[in-house]
Amino acid sequence: MNFKVPQKAITVEAWVSPAALMRWGGIAGIIQDNGDYERGWLLGYVNRKFSFALASKGHQRLTYLQGTTDFKDKRWYHVVGTYDGEDLKVYVNGKLEATEARHSGDIIYPPKATFELGGYKDDNEFYRGAINLHEISIYEKVLEVETIAKRFAARKNELLCYEGRRTFPVLHSRT
Repeated sequence: MNFKVPQKAITVEAWVSPAALMRWGGIAGIIQDNGDYERGWLLGYVNRKFSFALASKGHQRLTYLQGTTDFKDKRWYHVVGTYDGEDLKVYVNGKLEATEARHSGDIIYPPKATFELGGYKDDNEFYRGAINLHEISIYEKVLEVETIAKRFAARKNELLCYEGRRTFPVLHSRT
């Protein structure tokens, strides 16, 4: 199946509840990470910190930009990664936690890759996630910081009170 992928800008937004830390945890992504050949993007987590990785024409290496929050197992979090053609950003629970300006230009993708939800997968690696997913949205634009904060605030009382293995099988792709 072929589908349109964001080229110039992207926002990946998700409500997630990790069940355990992982060295390479994936929430959503299209990625290839094999030595010097790195392409695509991944909203995920490295150990206990949420991250957003991306490769661009101006920086053809994946940068795993990490937030500052150490997540707790089986708690819900609102995680957002954005790229506007220059800056890579990570937000957790409505707040900007990290920015990096190393990239420029369009997102570069591998010629063949899987769009993976709840795991980290490329040609030679597959780390199935220990994570509950509620909602994942992908935009071909960058959501403003105020919009991200409002989207967190609108759902936080509904989701942050849940612990344990409650899952919500709602996935969205928006352009």
